[in-house]
Amino acid sequence: MVSHWCVVQTKVYNEEQAAAALAGKELAVYLPRVKARRVNPRARPVVPLFPGYLFVRLDLEQVGISAINWLPGVVRLVDFGDGPVVVPDEVIEHVKRRVAEVQASDASGMEPLQPGDTVRITSGPLRDLDAVFDQHLTGKGRARVLIELLGRLTSAEVELTVLEKADLASR
Repeated sequence: MVSHWCVVQTKVYNEEQAAAALAGKELAVYLPRVKARRVNPRARPVVPLFPGYLFVRLDLEQVGISAINWLPGVVRLVDFGDGPVVVPDEVIEHVKRRVAEVQASDASGMEPLQPGDTVRITSGPLRDLDAVFDQHLTGKGRARVLIELLGRLTSAEVELTVLEKADLASR
């Protein structure tokens, strides 16, 4: 019996239902979740890392693909034409370690940003520029920052994920 981690696409917002249905078939399921930065207090505090997807460990010779595809909450076992996508164990272990690190650092991987905080942009066209955090942009996962260009502050919108709090003492 050789089992592999495979990717399951779930119905929108039905990751938990699909995970429970797969677990009910006595299959190992991994649904990586992280704490979310909530703008709406009624929003879910923990969300899937990969919305609409989860991992299931199964023996492709023992479990029929249709047995997976017809479970509640499941759209399909992800397949690019030559059989289900197999994810190496090392990748799953890396994701598990990374999720644990993010959860240990209070979900976002950084301290909450406050207006006036100095931040560094870590990727994109503004990479390695220092900026001043201005505000979170509601529900977009983006922020407005102020960057000094040509002697004046100019606002820019960037993804929250590309910001890190700048440690001016270490420069």
